Amino acid sequence: MDYLQDNVGTKIPRFSHVRKAHPRDLGLDSMGCPLPNRDTAKNHRLIRRGITYGTRLPAGSADDSCDRGLLFVGYQASLHEQFEFLAHHWLNLRSFPPLDPNVFPENPPGRAGSDPIVGASPNDPPSQRLVVYPTSVTTSGSIVSFTAQELLLDRYIKVRGGGYFFCPGISSLTALAGEPLSPARY
Repeated sequence: MDYLQDNVGTKIPRFSHVRKAHPRDLGLDSMGCPLPNRDTAKNHRLIRRGITYGTRLPAGSADDSCDRGLLFVGYQASLHEQFEFLAHHWLNLRSFPPLDPNVFPENPPGRAGSDPIVGASPNDPPSQRLVVYPTSVTTSGSIVSFTAQELLLDRYIKVRGGGYFFCPGISSLTALAGEPLSPARY
């Protein structure tokens, strides 16, 4: 979906994980600078996979203190430009994605809230995440206004640890092993 068709976030909320982790077609910021589009958003993408561990807690059951969860694994060429950028600039910023001030001039600051799944904005309450959801949208010519409701979502993800690990490519492993690199072999 092209997010410009749903700029306010009535179909896909602006605070949603998919919209914050992979933004595209966002228009211009308040200074008139281009915001991420399909091409710039690709510069910050990464390959990721979640792997569950532990036994499943039956629906409606109280916490039994068994060790269970999700192991997140992400592969990228640059920690700074991919994982760290997403975490600090897109997932955790309550003001991202911003609203286009040329289309929404009368609205409060275009804050969406931090990512409800993995976001950790310092402005959020300790056990919850504050997000903004549009309740009604009106259009007058090219000007759009909306009313929104702030929602507090409980945090259900607890980070238990983390680490960064180097995963060299085949050419690096070959060089470390002292073997000559032969293009025909790969």
